Amino acid sequence: MQTLRVMGVDPGFASLGVVVLEQRQGQIQALAANVLRTKKASKKVLRDLRVSADDQRRLRAFWDGLAGIAAVHAPQALAIETYAPQPGRSGGNAWKAAVVYGLVQGLGLAQGLHVLPFVPSDLERVFTSSASASKQAVADVVLGQVTGLAAFLDRLPAGQHEHVTDAAGHALLGLREMVEMRRMMEWQCHERERLCECADRASVAIARARAALLLGFRVRPRTGSQS
Repeated sequence: MQTLRVMGVDPGFASLGVVVLEQRQGQIQALAANVLRTKKASKKVLRDLRVSADDQRRLRAFWDGLAGIAAVHAPQALAIETYAPQPGRSGGNAWKAAVVYGLVQGLGLAQGLHVLPFVPSDLERVFTSSASASKQAVADVVLGQVTGLAAFLDRLPAGQHEHVTDAAGHALLGLREMVEMRRMMEWQCHERERLCECADRASVAIARARAALLLGFRVRPRTGSQS
């Protein structure tokens, strides 16, 4: 099986989890895992700077960080957590998380990657078969499937682990989808070749029949089985 690489992202305006997974010969290895963090500028700085300009600075930091990781590891796809924003929930900064989601989508498209969005419930459904499973239950399954991910977590504060395991979970879902896409493409290629072979045989038979008619001979059916 061809090697596949997927970058998974858990978007957030203060903390963004990012993981790159590689699948080779059935084994899944973590190549990179980190949490990109941005902070609001101090009040002293904001006195001379618009809040929107500070937001642009933070978004640029995310773009540059993700682009750098993509340049190093060259993933083929980007799996990102998406959600349906609900008014009155997640506080007044919910729209900023949505902006980060759009930024990550745009970066994936700009990099020519397959962008694969997943909702949080996909993690619970696929890895635990329970819509009410805890994040820790999902994280335990993800850590059991990805070689080397625990070593990356050891370098990060415990409070940031959730961002990494969520990103890794979405990357795993992305790898599954990429494998299915490859299988479908291989099946389509096989079917196309089979249909072409059938068309070629039919064309040969039609050409022989036409030649026989032009020569004034009657086409006689062959006897015996064909291999």
